[in-house]
Amino acid sequence: MCVAALLALFLSNFLSAAQQAQGLCPDGTTTFSLTVYTSAWGGEVSWYITDEENEELYEDDGYTDNSVYTYEICLEDGCFVFHMHDSYGDGWNGGSFILSTEFGETVISGALENGTDGELVFGVNAWCPVYGCIDVNSINFDPQANTDDGSCIPFVSSNLPIVLIETNGQYIPDNPRIIAHMGIIHNSSGVNTLSDSLNNYDGQISIEIRGSSSQGFPKKSFALETQNEDGSNNNVSLIDMPAENDWILHAPYSDKSLMRNALTFELGRQIGRYTPRTKFCEVFINGEYKGIYLLMESIKRDANRIDIANLLPEDSDGDELTGGYILKVDKFTGSGGGGWDSDYMTEGQSNNLYIQYHRPKGSELVDEQKQYIQNYVDEFEDALAGPNFADTAIGYAKYCDPLSFIDLSLINELSRNIDGYRLSTYFYKDKDSNGGKLTMGAWWDYNLTYGNADYCEGGDIDGWEVQSGCGNDNPFWFERLKDDEVYENQMKCRWTKLRQNEWSDSSITYLVDSMTNLLAEAQVRNFAIWDILGTYVWPNVYVSSETHQDEVDYMLNWLDGRLGWIDSNLPGICPEGCMDVNACNFSPSAMCDDGSCDYLGML
Repeated sequence: MCVAALLALFLSNFLSAAQQAQGLCPDGTTTFSLTVYTSAWGGEVSWYITDEENEELYEDDGYTDNSVYTYEICLEDGCFVFHMHDSYGDGWNGGSFILSTEFGETVISGALENGTDGELVFGVNAWCPVYGCIDVNSINFDPQANTDDGSCIPFVSSNLPIVLIETNGQYIPDNPRIIAHMGIIHNSSGVNTLSDSLNNYDGQISIEIRGSSSQGFPKKSFALETQNEDGSNNNVSLIDMPAENDWILHAPYSDKSLMRNALTFELGRQIGRYTPRTKFCEVFINGEYKGIYLLMESIKRDANRIDIANLLPEDSDGDELTGGYILKVDKFTGSGGGGWDSDYMTEGQSNNLYIQYHRPKGSELVDEQKQYIQNYVDEFEDALAGPNFADTAIGYAKYCDPLSFIDLSLINELSRNIDGYRLSTYFYKDKDSNGGKLTMGAWWDYNLTYGNADYCEGGDIDGWEVQSGCGNDNPFWFERLKDDEVYENQMKCRWTKLRQNEWSDSSITYLVDSMTNLLAEAQVRNFAIWDILGTYVWPNVYVSSETHQDEVDYMLNWLDGRLGWIDSNLPGICPEGCMDVNACNFSPSAMCDDGSCDYLGML
């Protein structure tokens, strides 16, 4: 029943005709004003109020975006619950409400930050028990609670490094960055307490919220820069990672395993690809516990990151002009700025592919550099699209490193990355004197993987992600490359080799188990403040978890099925045999070594 009908029923029972005409609440009730503000996706928002008998008194829905709605609410003395609902399950997307007295005093206010349902208890001339942790020194202290429910979790120590950020009362915005202080506790003993000295970092940072769709989550991710007091770069080693000044604090939220990015990057490092180094940590901001984060390297040129030449503004001709460029295919909300439209359409033929500058930023490139890298990519695409694309002398291989494309394709398919290919796809070009071919990497943004997306077939074990519903926005490169039989066979051999070693069932299970054990203690605290286990968080496929281990088990079971499906369905042939020319049984037709090389027969 809509709020208007409920209000009419209420008034008909309690008000005289004169009172109804004046819009007054009946005797024995108190008048309140409810204001509901909608933002994006207002049509998903609804609410209702119940009394102590759980009888529904008021409710409404059917809102429009970016609007304001006001209601007069009449309530007797007693306890009530304000229920918030979102039909999609990702919160009110910036919407909120305020319930106030007729004199303008706020009774309760808030918003559904995430998920499908939320509620707030309030009283009218009555004391109403609100159960929760009332110990201000516990990480799950509930400022709305007035009755302890025995759930308090103190922070005694952690086996993870502790990151402490103080903003001096400032809100951390999306942009611009603010100046703050960061301290890191990282003891060699592996036991860290809040009373320990800031022995890993103790200094100034600039910080801002980062991310695109993830900004809608209540647990925010951050980009930060370690700085000297004058604002200059302070290149330092954080938690045993190589010295630099640009860092990311990634907040696993919809990924309830907490490890999808960390797992993927480790799988990349194990096969010789640079992927951002990561360290799990626990974060406090202005003394408030924020849960488990992943401190990680940002993507940039550096001897310990993407190790290519440092392209300077004066590098405008000759070999100096030819590298190093980092480019990307991505949303337009990230860093870098600028780019160009490819001459070729995306896979779905709906629009031209847009290629963006990442590092150096577009504003830092001179015209000669912009023209050079655009021409080079154009030549690569022309060669790939042309009739002689498979010719090793004049085809695509003249311009790119095929193995890097293969590895990116394999990790995107292994993880069923619904953002793969079309978003967060980075590639680079070094100087010609250093090889100078387009190379895929670094890998980035794998939190919606391994069965953690309920769109674009993201939860399916079978099928190719490159051909999914999200594939229409992909560069044409990856499907075209598979038209080359040699490339397809190389991919088959690469997969076969990886499955025998770094990406074997036992190796992947070992990595997941190791991370699970590492997080065993801290995940209890994380989910104490982010109570989302068993609750839908966009875009979860699996929502039945009661424990962190349930989430890990789901991911492992999904991985087991996915690995088996790829094993059985990856096209191409990979002749096995001895590939060592020095062995007596060397097989010139072999594309994958089977470990059979025999040297004894040569004696």
